[in-house]
Amino acid sequence: NDINDDLNKIQNGDINELIKFQKSTREWVQELNEEFEFAQLKKKNRLSEILFLAGQMSYTMSETTV
Repeated sequence: NDINDDLNKIQNGDINELIKFQKSTREWVQELNEEFEFAQLKKKNRLSEILFLAGQMSYTMSETTV
């Protein structure tokens, strides 16, 4: 499993792996939070907020892929 491999490298003192792991974890949590918020708004049928959030998500995703 990739996470276990990353954790093993971190435990063995590879600071570059720690930085990489922290960055990927931060990005994953941010994406998860955005998807959760999107699902909550969709559940409440708040279309205008959904469209706004969808625009923010695509902007955020384009920033992280550059």
